[in-house]
Amino acid sequence: MAGSTFCITSSGLLCQFNEKRLLDKWLDLKTSAANCISATEDFIFCGCSNGTLKLFNPVNLRFVTSLPKPHHLGVDVAAGIEPSHLICKKTDALYPDTIAVAFDPSSRWLSCVYSDHSLYVWDTKDVKKFGKVYSALYHSSSVWSIE
Repeated sequence: MAGSTFCITSSGLLCQFNEKRLLDKWLDLKTSAANCISATEDFIFCGCSNGTLKLFNPVNLRFVTSLPKPHHLGVDVAAGIEPSHLICKKTDALYPDTIAVAFDPSSRWLSCVYSDHSLYVWDTKDVKKFGKVYSALYHSSSVWSIE
């Protein structure tokens, strides 16, 4: 692991290069586009199109789980005060693309920026049950950095 470098391709491949800079492993993320990656000793987070966030094991590149999707596109975030207002019940709903991720290993929080300028922070302490720590749905322009 220490000598490995991970990357994604825009076409949706997750690649692992060894310390000799040779392609060691790769897998198809099964998405139309891969946009961002965050790799740690424990996890690899891949942000993809349609609000998809996939979690992989960095040792063997095995799929672990997917994180919850954000609110769907077209929802009026100001119209409801109940959290259930943001949950989509339509099977053909579209979601904003995940365009940036940053992982904080001390809190185990994953910050995600989406193509509609929204920001979500997910608690990843329990990979069987992710929790939303925070969301900011009101940015009128691009988010330039997450740390």
